[in-house]
Amino acid sequence: MFLGLALLIFGRCGYRYRKLQDILFSLSYRLWVNDPEPSDFYYFMCNAGGLIVMIASVFVALQA
Repeated sequence: MFLGLALLIFGRCGYRYRKLQDILFSLSYRLWVNDPEPSDFYYFMCNAGGLIVMIASVFVALQA
């Protein structure tokens, strides 16, 4: 139950908040590229991934 709630919160924040998307981008690409800039496709995929995580959190919560 708590894992489903945590996934729901993370998915919602990943879907909604651009600042979290920027933080995750900088954590993943700052080591490999100098002065990286996220694209519109990256933001779209963050939104799509957030929706998928929110849907998966419902199934995880139902299994608990």
